[in-house]
Amino acid sequence: MRSALNLRSVPWRWAWHAIGLAVLAVTALVAWRVSETLSNEQAQLQQEQQAIAGFLLHEDSIRARHARLGSEVRAVREQGKGRGDHITSLPNEAAFLAQLSQLARNVDASIKDFHPGPAASTGKEVQVSVVGSFPSMCRLLDGLETVSPPCEVVQCALAAPGRVGESGSLELKMRLPSPTPTLHRVASAATRP
Repeated sequence: MRSALNLRSVPWRWAWHAIGLAVLAVTALVAWRVSETLSNEQAQLQQEQQAIAGFLLHEDSIRARHARLGSEVRAVREQGKGRGDHITSLPNEAAFLAQLSQLARNVDASIKDFHPGPAASTGKEVQVSVVGSFPSMCRLLDGLETVSPPCEVVQCALAAPGRVGESGSLELKMRLPSPTPTLHRVASAATRP
């Protein structure tokens, strides 16, 4: 019996044709895949190009929006510059409030409000509202000499009670001195153990 395919019976010419057809088929398959990949990439590039063209068409409005947002950011920064001024900027402000609160308790008065103002070259202003009897508020004013750092009373307003037995109020605006670097160093060195 003869085998179905005898390589010796096939002429070499047909073998080369078969190899050529196989190479051609592989080449066509590769070319098709490359062509498909390139067409997908081309479609993506066209979409990106259209998006860029859209941005270029709206360039003026984008620039105007950018300028508007930039001015809004500058305005917000300007508004926020003074926001941190009420936070303790002097290292002795908290100690001052503690001493003032203790003095108020000692004279039977109470501090109802404490508003630090912005720091200036002359010092930091604070506004204090005190409630108590007239004699207790007088003792509080007298006791301000003992508070450290020494403060200067810039403004003082006393409101009498409406009826007998009610408390009056005292509104004070005081200035705390600005600490000098040498005084601050000496104070911090003195507090070290």
